[in-house]
Amino acid sequence: MKFPLSISPGYCGDWGVWEIAREIVSNALDAETLGHHLTITHDGDTLVVSNRGVKLDTSVWLLGTTDKRGRKDMRGQFGEGLKIAILAAVREGMEVSIVNDDEVWRPTLEESEAFPGIKVLTISTRKARATGAFTVAITGIGPLAWRDIAKRFTALAPAETVVETGHGSILSGPAHQGMLFVKGVFVQRDDSLAFGYNLATARVDRDRKMVDSHDARISMAQCWIAAALRHETLIESAIVPLLEKGSKDVETMSLSVPDVLGRRLCELFTAKYGPEAMPVRTPADALLVGHYGKIGIVLPAAYVNVLEKYLGTLTQHLNTYKTAVDHVVEDRDLDGNERLAFERAMELVEEAGAILGMKPARERTEVVVFRGENGPNGLHLADGKIQIARRLLRVPTELRRVLVHELAHDLGVDGSKAHEVAEGRLHAQIQESLIERLNIAQSQSLEWSCAV
Repeated sequence: MKFPLSISPGYCGDWGVWEIAREIVSNALDAETLGHHLTITHDGDTLVVSNRGVKLDTSVWLLGTTDKRGRKDMRGQFGEGLKIAILAAVREGMEVSIVNDDEVWRPTLEESEAFPGIKVLTISTRKARATGAFTVAITGIGPLAWRDIAKRFTALAPAETVVETGHGSILSGPAHQGMLFVKGVFVQRDDSLAFGYNLATARVDRDRKMVDSHDARISMAQCWIAAALRHETLIESAIVPLLEKGSKDVETMSLSVPDVLGRRLCELFTAKYGPEAMPVRTPADALLVGHYGKIGIVLPAAYVNVLEKYLGTLTQHLNTYKTAVDHVVEDRDLDGNERLAFERAMELVEEAGAILGMKPARERTEVVVFRGENGPNGLHLADGKIQIARRLLRVPTELRRVLVHELAHDLGVDGSKAHEVAEGRLHAQIQESLIERLNIAQSQSLEWSCAV
């Protein structure tokens, strides 16, 4: 008995030995998932794939026929792989033999009666002794080709180390770095990944050459979350380095990070960078939080997204800082040393600002006490007012530095070129004034000595 398949002989003309083996082995792996024992052997240039206890109906040769559609545990979905793989094998001149329990199916390309002059895939069938198995034998796959093919199945070429989770497996070792598998079958390589992955449920395109990028990113992060919950040492040894590098492996972790993991990551961040550290996305943000007495640690967005859920966002912190004044310190409440330090610093800054054409600072600067031990050093408010922390009056050089920083905000925000230039010019002018005063003092001292 013979039956032709109405498939153009050139259909999927770019399919080669990998696609042929991929579909044959994938179907066999699906059967194994259903409990049918699988054996795969390769001898010389012949690949033999067999599942015990399987017999298929001839309707499987109808394009689109499948009982796997919609099943998340199956690799096949469309009812096309086996047919196209056999077509490609025969088209490549390979010898193909299929034993379907008590039948032998022999595929060939034969001229179609319905479409004269065109050869179509034709299946010849004959009865045979029952084998109790479904077996596909393909001759024409050499040892080198098979070695490369075997590496693309996790069951045939296991990774050096495998961390199993309910979302898939994390594969380590140079041979698997960057390789993306779905249900044990290789789909694509992404060299930007730090590890390899065998994903359990990610969708692939119809040709099985690309993993859905959203599914892949979500699944990889979920693999790491599940792994960390089972092996806590992975948080510090693997997840933190991946987050610090901005690795694609964990870029969606913030979407589903559980509290126990998120809080542990915050603990490790604080232990490494200190209690005053704040995760930020850009150098400009680091300068901005530095303005409020914090240490901005520039990290990849994915890491900041995780930490912000527990440490608070930059906007939240800034809003807190801007309402952080406990009270204004009146001039009469300053002691003699504080008043002297403030007046000397203001004199230098005012003089430098005037030479550079800036608005007077004295009349709009006030000494304040900020709430909490770790409040900002100073603030430049929207109305131009400058607030300076009282504690700085005990450290004259730091007081002068902060006054210069705040006055420079008249010309630009933190991180801007205008602010940077203004700061530099003010510091240079103050330095020039200090040198001039020192020279005058030395000259006066010399005159006094001579007079004596």
